[in-house]
Amino acid sequence: LTRIGVGSTKLRPTASSAAMRAVTRALRLELASAADPVACEPTQRIRADACISVLQQPDTTPVSLGEQVALLSAATDGLLDEAVHTRDAAATDQLLRDLLAAVSAAAPELLPKVSRSGELTEAQAAELRGHTREFLAREEGQTG
Repeated sequence: LTRIGVGSTKLRPTASSAAMRAVTRALRLELASAADPVACEPTQRIRADACISVLQQPDTTPVSLGEQVALLSAATDGLLDEAVHTRDAAATDQLLRDLLAAVSAAAPELLPKVSRSGELTEAQAAELRGHTREFLAREEGQTG
């Protein structure tokens, strides 16, 4: 997990795209902090669980850069904390697939544009957060 979103460079590992750098800035620190059972706050553990959940990809169907950025953005922004915390692994996987489908339906060009450009602008990040919040509110209404 120490090379999340990291391209190959011999001197210093860096994320391979600006979009990935934007959503993984503090991810390694968050995961390392959550691994400390003594000093870890429950909220840190929940956030780390959300991050780990979005990093799980089936070997046969890797996700695109845009999809990965969308999921990591939702996890690192804390939007997935409660949703992942209250679901088992299978339900979490389904939730994440449904989230990507909802974002793609709401903004069909957003994720492909991030994939093509490798960039995530503030406007795109805000749009992703908005679509993610709308989706999670609908999900909460259906399950709550």
